[in-house]
Amino acid sequence: MDNFLAYLSSHHVALMLTIGAAVLIAYFIFKRLIKLALLAFLIVLAIAGYFYLKEPGRTWKNMGELWQKTRTRTEKVVETGKKTYETGKNVYEKGKKFSESMDSLMGKDKEKSPAKE
Repeated sequence: MDNFLAYLSSHHVALMLTIGAAVLIAYFIFKRLIKLALLAFLIVLAIAGYFYLKEPGRTWKNMGELWQKTRTRTEKVVETGKKTYETGKNVYEKGKKFSESMDSLMGKDKEKSPAKE
């Protein structure tokens, strides 16, 4: 890797070609993603238009109910995630204490590995 970077720093044409290739690759990847996002947005817009034309007054009421339902479910998921995190943290601490107690029973001292230079 160092040889490659040294080569690029001494040969500016190769550096420009490498950067150009990276830019082209990034362009084509993002071009596809933007097209996909636009297509998904148009599909969602068409579905929303269909439901609005089907029952115009009820659509906004349904959207409000859907927003509230989504909000409450999201809050429940966040609370469940917090509880899971706390449980995992407690289990980790218990395991750490158990490991330390087993090391002390077996007479093993914690060996520190030498710092890598």
